[in-house]
Amino acid sequence: YEGRTFTEDDEYLPYPQEQLDLLPLQQN
Repeated sequence: YEGRTFTEDDEYLPYPQEQLDLLPLQQN
């Protein structure tokens, strides 16, 4: 995944940034 970002400080789902905006993040 190009937009895949996973770090200890910030946990992001394995989806493009566009999907991140659409999907509810647990951090919220």
